[in-house]
Amino acid sequence: MEGKDLEKEFNAASDFVQACTLSVPDGLYLRFYGLHKIATEGPCTAPPPFPHKLKPHNEWNAWNNLGDMSPEEAMNEYIAAARELFPSWAQAYYTRMKDEETSASATGSKGPGPASKTNELELGEIHVSAREGEIEDLKKHMEAGVAVNTRGLCL
Repeated sequence: MEGKDLEKEFNAASDFVQACTLSVPDGLYLRFYGLHKIATEGPCTAPPPFPHKLKPHNEWNAWNNLGDMSPEEAMNEYIAAARELFPSWAQAYYTRMKDEETSASATGSKGPGPASKTNELELGEIHVSAREGEIEDLKKHMEAGVAVNTRGLCL
């Protein structure tokens, strides 16, 4: 996948993974972190942090160890890892994209219309489920097609 579609899917996967950080194992968290940094900033050019700062050092290593991977390759790998770890996210995402395309072609407009009242109400619930680690509730929200947008939220 390339271009705007790749970026759109990557952003959706990234938003979802960030909302679910409590359910991402540490090793995968570092993989997601490194791939996200490559996808958004390119190969690592930052100097390493002091080794005694364990988390920043581990994150830097995850980014640096990916070498000269292209941002597109990192986005594709990030999406693939999100699909594998959260298969219900991928199903809900593709269903939502198909519904948006159908809706846009039926109305002659481009892009999704205003969010439904149900999705607006459930949006808060999906973030609570993610923050509390309630994976089954989170899956139910995603299967219902609730849009994920974690920008500006403190999880």
